Amino acid sequence: MLIAALVMLPMAQGVAARVVIMNATLAGKPYGKVSYSRGIVAGKGMERTTRMEVEDGDDKYTISEKRVYSNGGVPTTVTRTITKGDKIINISLRYEGHTAVVTYGEGSRNETETFKLDEEGATIADESQFWFFGNPPDKGSKSTFWEFSLDQGKWVKQEVKYEGTARLKVGEKTVDAYRISIGKDVNFYVDEFGMPYKSVQQTPSGTLTLERTDLPPGDED
Repeated sequence: MLIAALVMLPMAQGVAARVVIMNATLAGKPYGKVSYSRGIVAGKGMERTTRMEVEDGDDKYTISEKRVYSNGGVPTTVTRTITKGDKIINISLRYEGHTAVVTYGEGSRNETETFKLDEEGATIADESQFWFFGNPPDKGSKSTFWEFSLDQGKWVKQEVKYEGTARLKVGEKTVDAYRISIGKDVNFYVDEFGMPYKSVQQTPSGTLTLERTDLPPGDED
């Protein structure tokens, strides 16, 4: 899911909370809007908040998620709320070392499960979170780590790679961006602060594309 991919984007040092708004399309059709913000919490690390308002025909729902990382790029907590009409599902994830503690809540029902990462020598620290501390990383830089996927309900191995610079159209504007890939199916194009201009993800339902709508002045074609 794209909301999971978005929260892995790197972030610049010392930047107060920034917010970008993006339009979403799925297989070329309007699919809703996404707001994405993040900021450094003094002495604690960083927080990221993503809100996706999905409008797929008559199917409308909202996914809100916040992730907290320590200063070393190690995830500490994830909270996700899915709202569809009167139905609200709350999911929380707490990392205890290499164990993920997940609580699912709907109405008065709550269930907690634990999932241990048994891969020898595995790391859950994502070095790419610090790629944009002043200068971008060297082209070809990679961050390989394990994270618990709330969408898949299991630990998954991730590889984030800095592919280099790219010039692309975003709406009616042309921008110079940094391209970041996550595995084979996700590509992000970000600004100098690591905030997304555009993202493209291959899904079973077609290509999911997000384009930023609040480009700063000076990016005119």
